[in-house]
Amino acid sequence: MDARRDQALARKLGGSIKEKTGVKLMPNCKDITRMTLAGEDRRLGAGARLVIRAHCLFCTGCNNFGKQLMLMRQTATQWRSDSQK
Repeated sequence: MDARRDQALARKLGGSIKEKTGVKLMPNCKDITRMTLAGEDRRLGAGARLVIRAHCLFCTGCNNFGKQLMLMRQTATQWRSDSQK
């Protein structure tokens, strides 16, 4: 009985938060990966950045993916600057 009530509350809260921020309340790793990659192309909203940070606190896989993405960005930037010399 409590599980059904909790699920209904999560759906209710998730809907209102999604409408305000465009982000699900409890995104899965696939959603986090998409949002992280989208952040490479454009500036994410505060809600999306907060959701990504909160998820990465508990998910080592997504945390590692973010670190790898940062390393690739830094390496590409360094490579571009070295190739222009």
